Amino acid sequence: MSGLKAQVVMLDRFTGVTPAPDGKHVLIAGNVSNQQDIIAVPKEEVMNLVMALMTGISQCDQVDGTTDATRLIPTETFEIGADDDGNGLLRMGVRGGAYLDFDLKPGMIEVIRDTFLTQMPSDPAASRH
Repeated sequence: MSGLKAQVVMLDRFTGVTPAPDGKHVLIAGNVSNQQDIIAVPKEEVMNLVMALMTGISQCDQVDGTTDATRLIPTETFEIGADDDGNGLLRMGVRGGAYLDFDLKPGMIEVIRDTFLTQMPSDPAASRH
């Protein structure tokens, strides 16, 4: 983005997201200068936006030295398996019935299994105190 001339718009508050009636866009609502604005993002670009936001959060943490876990994503369900092509798949159910799917590199299922077996307490509730 260096050399790009653009106006910076400050999003004061994110207020929601919903599919557009055409099913081809995701509508993202937020307040800009105390006025509600809606951005329509083509469905095929949503994952690029999500990945860019995650990268941006990580880069901001590196700049300001944030090391706490303030951005944990509450997970309601957790599944490990394979997709229709036999590739490893990790699916986490999150708020509102949505889910996140992660494509696992070969060998990652074993790493996750070994981590759970060796790193996780037998009583997770006891470790939260």
